[in-house]
Amino acid sequence: MAENVREDAMPYNVLVTQDGRSTIAFARSATEALALAREKEASGLSEIVVMSNDGGEVAVDRLIRLAELEAITLSPPTVFG
Repeated sequence: MAENVREDAMPYNVLVTQDGRSTIAFARSATEALALAREKEASGLSEIVVMSNDGGEVAVDRLIRLAELEAITLSPPTVFG
C-alpha cells in the first residue's frame, strides 16, 4: 500500500484481533480488503472484521459483491473496430 495515502482516504479497514491484540490494515478497495481478509484467514487468524471508513461493519458476502462490481467497472474499455 502506498505510504503517501492518508488513512482516512482508505474506504475499508481490516481489523484483526489475535491474543487480545488488534491490528488494522487499510484498503483502497473492496477487492483489496477482501484479499487482506483472506490472507489473514489463511494464516490461521479467525477474528477478522472488515469495516467501511464510516465505521460500519461490512459483511463478507457484501464485500465479495462489491469486489465483483469493482472488477467490472475497473476493467479497461474494450475497443471494437
